[in-house]
Amino acid sequence: MFSGANYLMIDVFAEEGCESYTGSNIFLAAGTCQLASYMGQRSEIATLFNDGSAYMTIYNDSACGKKAQTFDLNASTVQEHTCYRGYNKFYTTDNNGVDLGSNSGNGSTTGITTSTGESNLSTGALVGIVVACLGIVICPALLVYWRMRRAKKGKTKNRNREPDSMLAISDKNQDEERYAVDMSPRKTRKSMRHVKEFLTEVKMMTMMNHPRVVKFIGVSWTNLMDLCVVTEFMEGGDLRSWLSDRADNECPIGFDYIKVKIAAHVVHALAYLHSLNPPLIHRDLKSRNILLNKKSDAKLADFGASRERVDRTMTAGVGTSLWIAPEVMMGERYDEKADMFSFGVVLSELDSQLIPYAHAKENNKAGRKMPETAILQLVAMGKLRVEFSPGALKGMVQLGTECTAIDPTERPTAEEALAKLQALLAQEAKRAGKSN
Repeated sequence: MFSGANYLMIDVFAEEGCESYTGSNIFLAAGTCQLASYMGQRSEIATLFNDGSAYMTIYNDSACGKKAQTFDLNASTVQEHTCYRGYNKFYTTDNNGVDLGSNSGNGSTTGITTSTGESNLSTGALVGIVVACLGIVICPALLVYWRMRRAKKGKTKNRNREPDSMLAISDKNQDEERYAVDMSPRKTRKSMRHVKEFLTEVKMMTMMNHPRVVKFIGVSWTNLMDLCVVTEFMEGGDLRSWLSDRADNECPIGFDYIKVKIAAHVVHALAYLHSLNPPLIHRDLKSRNILLNKKSDAKLADFGASRERVDRTMTAGVGTSLWIAPEVMMGERYDEKADMFSFGVVLSELDSQLIPYAHAKENNKAGRKMPETAILQLVAMGKLRVEFSPGALKGMVQLGTECTAIDPTERPTAEEALAKLQALLAQEAKRAGKSN
C-alpha cells in the first residue's frame, strides 16, 4: 500500500502523559486527500516536510470535507517521539522510530530477519516493510463486509479452524468470492513482540507462491493490535477434523486414493519450502495445518513457526509436541529432516484417522491413554514410534516408517518422498479408475 511512499504513524495512549498504550494507526503522507479507514468514514491529508516537521488533518468523511482534528508537529516531536497533547506519539518514514530501511529517504526496503533472534526493527518499520513488499490492497467490499460481520458478532467461521479465523465474502463485480480471515490470537494482541512475529509470518507468506501452499490474498488492520491476514478459503476445513469425521462415521482405515493424494500434496509443499534458498523449515507440520478444498486437494498453511535454515543450532520449543521430531524435543541441531518426521506422523494419522500415538497405553489394568509427557519422553528415546494398521498400503507404511526414523540422516528428503508418493498415487489412481 505504501510502497515507495512516506507515511506517518501515531501511537495512541489511554492515559494522559502517554501512558497505557492502546494501539497505533498509520497514514499515507502524500500531501493529498487519502482514505483513512476501511469503512470510508474518515479521510486525512498528511504532509512531511524536509525540516522533519509534519502536518496532518483528519476529516470525518471520505472526501476531506468535514475537518475533525489537526496535528501540527514540529521536528523534535516527530524525531524524538515526545508525548503530543498528552495522548499521542508520532513516527515517520525518515527517522529511526519508523524506517523503511533507507537513511536517504529513497523508499528502499530491507527484509525482516527470519532467524530465531529478536528483530531490531520497530513495529512501525515491520508494518512498513510488510505493506511495501505486499503491494496489495484488499478490495474494500471484502473489508466492509468483514467489519460489519464483526460488529454484529455474526461470524461465519471457516469450519474447523481456530477461533480467531472467520469467513469474509467479497462481492466485487457481484461475483461471490470467499476468503479466510485469520487474526492474531487475542491473548497476544497486546504484546508487541507477538505483533512483530505475526507481521513476520505475513512477510513470509508474501514470498510463497506454490499451488500446494494456501494462497495469500492480503493484510488488513485498523491498528497494530487488530491485525488480520486474508487467505483463500478452503471449504474442506483442516485435515485433523476431516479425519475425525471419518472416524466418527466409521469410514475404513488404511490408505485409499484420496489419502495418498493428500499425502502427495503435503510433501509437494514441503519439497517447495525446502528447495528455497536458504531452505525454509515449516517447524509446525501437523494435521491442523493442512487444509482441504471441496475436492480434498490439500494445501499447507500456518507459517508462524517457520524459519529459514541457519548454520547453527535452532532453539527447541517450536511446533506441536506430538508431531515434532526427537532432535527438536532434545534441543539438538535440526534441519529440514525435522519436517519429514512430522510428515511421517501425519501419514500415521491418515492411516488410523486418530491422533498420533493413540495406540500408546499405560502399563496398567485400566489401559488408560498414556500422558503426553510420557509419550514425548519415549519418542525422544526411540522407544515409541507411530504405528500403521495391518492392512495398510505397504509403500505408505514403508515411507512413514522411514520418515519417523530416530536418526534424521535416515529419513528421506521431501523430494525423495514426493517421487515415491507420485508412483504410489499413480498405482492407486489406476486401481480406483481415476486419473491424476
